[in-house]
Amino acid sequence: VAARAAERLIGCSLELGGKDAMVVLADADLDRAAAACVHYALFNTGQVCMGVERVYVEASVHDAFVAAVTARVEALRQHAPGGPGTTDLGAIISPAQLELVAEHVADAVAKGATVRTGGGVAPGAGAFHEATVLSGVDHTMRCMTEETFGPLIPIMAVADAEEAVRLVNDSRYGLTASVWTRDLDRGEVLARRLDVGTITVNDAMYHLGDVELPMTGWKASGLGGRNGREGMLRFTHTSVIQVAHTTLPADPSWLPYDGTRTRRMVELYDRLFNLPHLPAAVRHPLATLGEVTERVRPQAIVRGANRRIGRLRGTR
Repeated sequence: VAARAAERLIGCSLELGGKDAMVVLADADLDRAAAACVHYALFNTGQVCMGVERVYVEASVHDAFVAAVTARVEALRQHAPGGPGTTDLGAIISPAQLELVAEHVADAVAKGATVRTGGGVAPGAGAFHEATVLSGVDHTMRCMTEETFGPLIPIMAVADAEEAVRLVNDSRYGLTASVWTRDLDRGEVLARRLDVGTITVNDAMYHLGDVELPMTGWKASGLGGRNGREGMLRFTHTSVIQVAHTTLPADPSWLPYDGTRTRRMVELYDRLFNLPHLPAAVRHPLATLGEVTERVRPQAIVRGANRRIGRLRGTR
């Protein structure tokens, strides 16, 4: 799509998936954070582009958080639905996707991860994979660096918030992320440091209900975005219309040039740029304009002055 759009010199908006991170700080409400982790990681059986796909937890609360998440996952029901409210997790969208989820789990286990619950393809008919919680994971494992798009929750212990920020940004993706802490000011400061299009403090998909906010992806997560003013304006073209209200028969800077008129224009611009209330940095570009009048074609002088006036108007 991007290549075809580039050939026609038109814009496009691409949402290309993500590896959405969840950062849990030591002062977070662990019960709420664990409940949110399970929901946002396993909603629609983990097949949501904005779903939690990797979790970083400060070491001091890591074990308690993993235990809380594991207990909640083990209480979920997974089978073919028999009606509204009869199951929590459904099937994987295709056999190929089921195989990919299984590969991510197997890769992590082979490299030292621990399966806290789940871990395999569910028995019986249909493309079902058990809801799985992994601990002892790191960035050598595919489940922490590649999009899984399935019912997998890999949880990694970090020394502090600084390490968490570094690891969140150590990704080719940048769709969404969340920061969990009771200190809202600190949460916002950390959120601003994440290379991600949408970050939420103490929630993970809050923005879905607010269509006035743009949703954008950074890096390999896409181009442009949807919703909000920015999402609409991406598919518009800017047109500038100016109306001149002058009664002069001709502008003094118009052709043809003559020496007298050019010198007067230079004097005018020189006075403008040397007004005492203007900063020196603004006055400087024309400080020597009068000295080069005889050495530069009048045409070049007037054009240069016009460019500088344009920059001046942009800064005032």
